[in-house]
Amino acid sequence: MSQGTFDGLISSDESVNSARLVDSGLRYALHDDQAMVTYVPMLNQDFWGRLGPKLQDVMAGLWREHVPAWREASVKAQQHARAILTQQGVTFSDVPQAERDALRVRMEAGQDTIVANAHMSPELVKQVLADVGV
Repeated sequence: MSQGTFDGLISSDESVNSARLVDSGLRYALHDDQAMVTYVPMLNQDFWGRLGPKLQDVMAGLWREHVPAWREASVKAQQHARAILTQQGVTFSDVPQAERDALRVRMEAGQDTIVANAHMSPELVKQVLADVGV
C-alpha cells in the first residue's frame, strides 16, 4: 500500500494491526462478515490416519476441551485490534446485518458447486458449518 501497488486487501483486524498496516496508509475498513474468524482445527486425512486411535482420541479430547477458549481468545483479539485501529484513525464501516443475511442466502445457493470445484469433502463442510453454528 505504501508503494501504491494496491488499494485494498482482505484481512482480519488482528492481522492488520499486527502488520502495522496503518503505517503503510490503511485508513478504512469494511466489515461484512464474509470471512471466518474463528478457530477450526483441521488435519489432513492421511496424517490423521497415521496417528492411530489412541492419539486420535487424545487430539479430539484436547480440541473439545480447548477450542471454545481458543475461539473466545480469537474474538477478543479481533475486538482489541479494532479498538487499537480506531484509536489510530482507521474508519470502520459495518455492513448492516440484514444486508449480510441476504447476501449469505445468495452465496449459500452456490456453495455446493464451490465445494465440488475445490475438491472439498461435502461432509467436512457440513461438519465445519455445524461446529461454528451456521
